[in-house]
Amino acid sequence: MNRLLFFAGLFAVLTSCAQDDKYNLKYYKELSRGSAMIEGAPFENTIIKQSTKDTNYSVKIIFDDSTYRVPQTIFYYFKGKTHGPFTSFVKGRIYAKGYYKNGQRDGERITYGGKFMSSKSYYKMGVKTGVWEYYDNKGKLIRKAFYDDGQLTQDVTY
Repeated sequence: MNRLLFFAGLFAVLTSCAQDDKYNLKYYKELSRGSAMIEGAPFENTIIKQSTKDTNYSVKIIFDDSTYRVPQTIFYYFKGKTHGPFTSFVKGRIYAKGYYKNGQRDGERITYGGKFMSSKSYYKMGVKTGVWEYYDNKGKLIRKAFYDDGQLTQDVTY
């Protein structure tokens, strides 16, 4: 019985690691450096990499300057569309993180102001949905906005 549990646990860990490979930068090789179009806008100081495990996946990393040391934003792509996690940085610290699906924001998006979360929001295929929360610079909840299919249905300030 213990041996069966061990192998079941090992299988679960290995399959979850395989899933994470598509968003693990160590499995990407650099294709180019310089300027790139991202979401219809030109960006300088960008590195484009392609997955070594599945060439349908790529990543574009925008840097603050031409030293390519401090990332500004990381976008993952699947078949040319933003797809997967994204992370934005300000002065090397995470400013925002979320997810894209088939070129549209999807799921939870969190922004940070200093040490604390400043907002938590949700999208479903690019449309605002659910409860959006806003926090002050000390992390205290100050506002909730409720969205249904992109329409603001209720707004509560604390």
